[in-house]
Amino acid sequence: MTENLPAKKEKIIKKRRLNPKQELFCQLYASDEEFFGNGVKSYKKAYKMDDYKSAMVLASNLLRNIKILDRINVLMDIVINNVVVDKELAFVIKQKENLPAKVSAIKEYNVLKGRIIQKIEKEERILIINLHKDA
Repeated sequence: MTENLPAKKEKIIKKRRLNPKQELFCQLYASDEEFFGNGVKSYKKAYKMDDYKSAMVLASNLLRNIKILDRINVLMDIVINNVVVDKELAFVIKQKENLPAKVSAIKEYNVLKGRIIQKIEKEERILIINLHKDA
């Protein structure tokens, strides 16, 4: 029985592998700025397809495949992490073109660093019902 164990594991691993087009789809969907999070564009590029409507349906199908979603999650964990997010936040803080975004980023930075403590106030209203007995 232990002789068959490696063969079973290999079979399971093969079932989980993506084909080259699926892998490319995941790579595009998870990493490249032009394709990031866009299933249709990623599908059209990976599968060399021109028809938008077909790519939309097929990309939607792929994005419901658990193997595809698992791979995208692994790739996203590599691409998006604390270091990357901190650098992006720093970029927004340092830029000078979009001042509302800059102010928002500074507020977020201050919250993250504990320089601002947000108070959440809860307003409670008590409804008093006065019941009168008519005599």
